[in-house]
Amino acid sequence: MAGKKELPDRQQLQKMRTDGWRLDELETVFGIPGSSVWAILTSEITDEETEAFFRENGV
Repeated sequence: MAGKKELPDRQQLQKMRTDGWRLDELETVFGIPGSSVWAILTSEITDEETEAFFRENGV
């Protein structure tokens, strides 16, 4: 398993979503569940962006 990476900031996360990243990919890259990565970042993300990411991932 690859080492954990620094969590992305809001701008990086927006780009990742635009680029088609999925929650399971976040888990692989960051070493913690994608939903946890997302929960950590939601304080920086608008409700619209949060809803879009979860909608796109069928959550």
